[in-house]
Amino acid sequence: MPERTAIARGMQVVTADGELLGTIDGESQGGFMLKRLATTADGGDTIPDLWIDRVDDHVHLNRTGAEAVAGWKSLRFKTSSGERPGVPEAMRADRAAERPGSPWLLWLVLALVAIAAIVAVLAMTGRIAF
Repeated sequence: MPERTAIARGMQVVTADGELLGTIDGESQGGFMLKRLATTADGGDTIPDLWIDRVDDHVHLNRTGAEAVAGWKSLRFKTSSGERPGVPEAMRADRAAERPGSPWLLWLVLALVAIAAIVAVLAMTGRIAF
């Protein structure tokens, strides 16, 4: 992966198939913000560090323009569990802190309450003696 310090605001971003996507607009955690030339419904997005192949006068990506657009769509896609497949690990770590506490703890508490209720009913009917 190229050195992050070699990438500056205003540098042109070129895809593996030679398409000019836009210019670097600034840094973000795990990548760089892209100011897109052609504004579409997809809008501008982050270029993850993993997408950068090399840096000279331009920032060269290791994927085509179509792959970049598909990658942005997958970065925005969320599964029912809230996971975002395709998100680089550096960006995923931020999301872990935003998630609520452990759901297994809730299930454990519910199971214990259910067991206690069953034991109470069995004790009241005389099927269990303490």
